[in-house]
Amino acid sequence: MKRDEILMIGDSLIEYGDWDALFGKAVINRGMGGDTTEGVLMRIGRSLEKKPGKIFLMVGVNDIITGESTDFIARNYDAVLEKIRTLSPESAVYVHKALPCNPEKLFFVFDNSRVAALNQEIEKLSKKYDAKCVDLWDVLTENGELLPEYTIDGIHLTEPAYALWADRLKPLL
Repeated sequence: MKRDEILMIGDSLIEYGDWDALFGKAVINRGMGGDTTEGVLMRIGRSLEKKPGKIFLMVGVNDIITGESTDFIARNYDAVLEKIRTLSPESAVYVHKALPCNPEKLFFVFDNSRVAALNQEIEKLSKKYDAKCVDLWDVLTENGELLPEYTIDGIHLTEPAYALWADRLKPLL
């Protein structure tokens, strides 16, 4: 295991972060725009080959957008976390609660209550797999919605949002 290696894996919210600059150290960025829990499950094995010291996971909103049920998403999350614990058991694992969207900026209808339901499952799974649950809602949301100043299009984040996110994670590094 490489204790100093950090793996960030998930969807576009991970991909678009300039984590090397935000953390001041090299980060393995395995974010992929449009990815779902099923996609992460299919590709996580290769990302774990180096057995990184810390793994940060954020995914799930695209599953909601494509109409997957909370149960389906939770089953995939469970499988992802089980695979992480099997292939890289000594890694510290940090699972992010999914962020809601900002409906005023979206070009489609999105139900943020589905994000809240998913986050209840994420919390349960983080306990089951002894992973730390990272919650950004107190800094990036208000009234169950992503704050407009922290989003470009209702989903994707602005640079100030990434700075707040990085500040939340730095003590964990």
